[in-house]
Amino acid sequence: MQHNWSKYLRWIITLLIACTAVGLFFGEPLYGLTAGLLAYLWWTLAQAKRLYHWLGNPSGSDEAPQSVGLWGDIFDGLHGFTRTTYAPRTNFAPKSTGSRSPPTPCGMV
Repeated sequence: MQHNWSKYLRWIITLLIACTAVGLFFGEPLYGLTAGLLAYLWWTLAQAKRLYHWLGNPSGSDEAPQSVGLWGDIFDGLHGFTRTTYAPRTNFAPKSTGSRSPPTPCGMV
């Protein structure tokens, strides 16, 4: 997972500045900023809901939800973590010994 927080922070600030500029064009920059913040809040809550449903339904799809930006990195990182943590552990299975007989119970020869 790429830890490039400054890239995401610049993207969010640019989005908010653009929304404020659109609001300024209409004479209400605070309305533009508020609309941008509400849009970002909606996006964050929608992604959090997807994450909540994916984590709460382990028997469902093994694939993580797809997204872009910071949420995409979060989903990809969690998907990689769950695949390595909950991967089937075949190395613990008993190995075939060929012609050897099974072990006898304690005290019996």
